[in-house]
Amino acid sequence: MTVKDSVRQILEENIGSSCSGEEIAAKLSVTRAAVWKAVRALIDDGCIITSCPSKGYTLIQSSLKPSAEAIRAALPAAFKDIEIIVLDSVDSTNNYAKAHMSKNTMLIVSSEQTNGRGRMGRQFYSPAGGGVYFSVVIHPSEWQKNLTLITVAAAVSAARAIEHSTKERAQIKWVNDIFLNNRKVCGILSEAVFGVESGTIDSVIVGTGINLCTKNEDFPEPLHNIAGSVFPENTTVSAIVADAVANLLSFLTSISENELINEYRKRLFILGKRVSYTKNKTTHTGIAEDINNLGNLIIRLDDGNTDILSAGEISLSSAAIAESLKNE
Repeated sequence: MTVKDSVRQILEENIGSSCSGEEIAAKLSVTRAAVWKAVRALIDDGCIITSCPSKGYTLIQSSLKPSAEAIRAALPAAFKDIEIIVLDSVDSTNNYAKAHMSKNTMLIVSSEQTNGRGRMGRQFYSPAGGGVYFSVVIHPSEWQKNLTLITVAAAVSAARAIEHSTKERAQIKWVNDIFLNNRKVCGILSEAVFGVESGTIDSVIVGTGINLCTKNEDFPEPLHNIAGSVFPENTTVSAIVADAVANLLSFLTSISENELINEYRKRLFILGKRVSYTKNKTTHTGIAEDINNLGNLIIRLDDGNTDILSAGEISLSSAAIAESLKNE
């Protein structure tokens, strides 16, 4: 690890608090001049750092660039050995994961995606300096629950991490869009990788994109009234990623299916609301009544029949979304 990375790790671990340059230098066995040089380089990277002769350096806001070392340091001991790859830019973290697949649990993180992908074949707006985008590669042998629950776990994991970084309630629109303050701040795309010979699932790639600081008016026009950002305080991008990943990996063995489904249900703001969706090229409307133990959505149709959705997309009007979130 370079001096710059080491200094960044120390400052990030003590974000908002002063760290003496002399103590940092002693801890790293370098000169104070080397610490000062590292701090200047971090400021050039976008970190906001103040200095006071009597107190030292204080990290006010970290750079939006994640660090593999900082992510690993923030992970619980059980997950510190996962493979972590951090990129400045990539076409898609899911694509990169597919191309560089290994037999280990992998985490691919980037500050920019030039061809980010969302659900239903949509593009996912992933600008440099606006968010963080990461993919976790999971193998079925590691997943001790029904594979269909991975999407549910990913949504709860991201919602928890966002909530921890903002101290505000994060909620979910089925299947896995995360909302904060009436706006979508996170999207998730899970993809299965099948073995050519076996025809069974070899791996699952869970891609997550979190909007961190893009202003509403800076999103492409179709997203102006939909998308928003987290604007985290007193935390770092690396810590947010580590939090979301640790949550997800914890669901492999530590959390029961019932606990997972119950937390997912509590965060769904569409239950009891009128929704519409398209199935077999026909539009249906009804009330989203509940979810089953696989996270599938149970809808009471207007004709009185029940339909169960395991995939797809539901729609509410913008006014209905705002009203639903306000009432939660």
